[in-house]
Amino acid sequence: DPRAQNEHGCTALLFAAVERMPRLMRALLVLPAVEPAPAAALVYSRATDETAPRTPLLAAAEGGFAEGVAMLLARDAQLVH
Repeated sequence: DPRAQNEHGCTALLFAAVERMPRLMRALLVLPAVEPAPAAALVYSRATDETAPRTPLLAAAEGGFAEGVAMLLARDAQLVH
């Protein structure tokens, strides 16, 4: 289930944004069930060396993942939810 979440609310899309996985993001973003701007989930960021609530767009931007940011903005993702 592409909408599944872990115990912190992290979805596959957020994981793909944090880990800079463009192929996975593209595959997820074509699925109608995947929300491009889900509620923020608690996730660690190597870019900021902290665990904090992040949306996929925020995670991609913080990590310098320009391709991910562009994909999410094309689906009208929001920085915060």
